[in-house]
Amino acid sequence: MEWHGRAAAYFSDAGDLEEELYHRFCSGDTSKEGEWHRLYQSANLACDYDSGLRVIELVTVHEVRDGLLRTRPGLVSHALTLRSDVALHQGRLDDAVFEADQALRIARKEGLAREEAKALLILGCVAERRSELTRAKGVLGEAFDLCRASGDVQNGANCQLHLGAVAVRQADYVAASECFRVAANLYQRVEDGLGEGNVHWQHGIALRRVGRFGESREALRLALRKYRTLGFRLGVANTLREEGGIYLREGRAKKSRNALHEALGLYREIGDRLGEAGCLTELSFLELSDGDADAAHESLRGAASLYASIGNELGVADTTLLSAQVLVHEGVLDEARAHVSRASTAYEDMESPLGRANCLLLSGVIMQRSGALPEASVSLARAVRAFREIGNAQGERMALGERSRVAVLEQDGDLAVRLARRALKVSSVMGSKAAMAESMVALGTAELANARTKEAMRVFGAGRALFEELGIDH
Repeated sequence: MEWHGRAAAYFSDAGDLEEELYHRFCSGDTSKEGEWHRLYQSANLACDYDSGLRVIELVTVHEVRDGLLRTRPGLVSHALTLRSDVALHQGRLDDAVFEADQALRIARKEGLAREEAKALLILGCVAERRSELTRAKGVLGEAFDLCRASGDVQNGANCQLHLGAVAVRQADYVAASECFRVAANLYQRVEDGLGEGNVHWQHGIALRRVGRFGESREALRLALRKYRTLGFRLGVANTLREEGGIYLREGRAKKSRNALHEALGLYREIGDRLGEAGCLTELSFLELSDGDADAAHESLRGAASLYASIGNELGVADTTLLSAQVLVHEGVLDEARAHVSRASTAYEDMESPLGRANCLLLSGVIMQRSGALPEASVSLARAVRAFREIGNAQGERMALGERSRVAVLEQDGDLAVRLARRALKVSSVMGSKAAMAESMVALGTAELANARTKEAMRVFGAGRALFEELGIDH
């Protein structure tokens, strides 16, 4: 203890804050805990994950942890939660759960409500990332109740932000808007500019999902302004990536390419391999829309390699499935089927219900392209049920639309119309004009197959009007 104290004084005189903090913590002196947290936040804002993890290690390294568990268990729990948060951001979901579970055990043993809430928040975010939306909503709700009881405004805002994100994934945009409103008010109370930027960003994503692209871009611009002011390059990159996706959806290829390449450059500059992989995936859609399947394959291979380098198995499976979509676009159906099989096995191992549902959907499309219409209909019906079970309205809509197309090919016009109307109803519940317009295309096609030409023309006209309103060239 004496030697650690003397070492702390020496490093304090030398201006080496990290070494000073390590020796202070070893001797049980936590008087500079605030400096430790400031160091971590500084590294986090600069997206310097290696430095951030090194700062966390000052508290969680074995020699220090043993002492602090007796004197400051809350500090150890908090450090483990921060380490879990870094793992979550890097896509190492199993590591994130392992660290958060450790933090949760310490917090509950010591009766530390605030630290318990922080650990639950991370576990809720992992569940959201894995598309376990019902579980995510329950865990995040439990975390928010703890924050409210303990007066933790900051993390209460974080809980509401992620509850809003879950509501968006469940297509409950009324609930999402309310969560974002509450989060924004809470962030303002604690003067958290980064949190306010995150609300704008999540709101932009929600508006994009319902096809309100102009409003989405406006929300993203507000987020971008906040992030640039704070110098938060990760936020800037994430926002540009979202903007690129909107421009792509609108058919504005040049603007999409500019935004995505600027985002990609930022991800590489800050060493964020997860963001870089996601950006390459988005670029693959752009390249495919340009008719360059080879470039799309190359982008997806790059994304898969990045996901593999950080141990993100879900990302690898997702890119395998996306590669299958590109192969379907090229008409290489046998190879596409093999890719879907590999992705399906991976999703089974990871127990990903969303992944399994997507595999059923794409399998149905491949069977339809191969002319195996009865088998396609069965696979797509299973996909509809799978998407409905996990509350994924967008997936259910797409599966219903594809099954309607199969019914058209089978010359069962009545069934095709019924399925297309169900898809349109799901789109209406989602509140997405873009989804409604796409469902109208499927319904018009079904009505035409049913020899109801006037009704088909009316539906096509309504769909075209929606596309024009959204600025989409369909």
